[in-house]
Amino acid sequence: MRRVPAMDVTGAAALRALVGRLTRRGIVVMMSGVQDQPRSVLERTGILDEVTRQGDHLFDDTSQAIAHARQHLANHDHTHPTRPAEHSAAPPAVEAGKPVPPKAVT
Repeated sequence: MRRVPAMDVTGAAALRALVGRLTRRGIVVMMSGVQDQPRSVLERTGILDEVTRQGDHLFDDTSQAIAHARQHLANHDHTHPTRPAEHSAAPPAVEAGKPVPPKAVT
């Protein structure tokens, strides 16, 4: 988000809707480099905590977000990347009725 110098409430709502759609598809969203003005709008509307999982997915720069995403992928766990996954290291098989493993997007 380093290239987004300004955002209004409409832009924040659009971001919330986009993140909602991605999350429903099993895609983990992480944000990096959020500038002061957009951050203020996102904080005031409560969208920042919602989108970044109370700050767990908010990073100063993209390299930090990528490192965090790699932890998620290595652990097959999009909720707690520093905790080992509760299943095997092999990617889970996709079966009917079971969720698709999360994909990382920065």
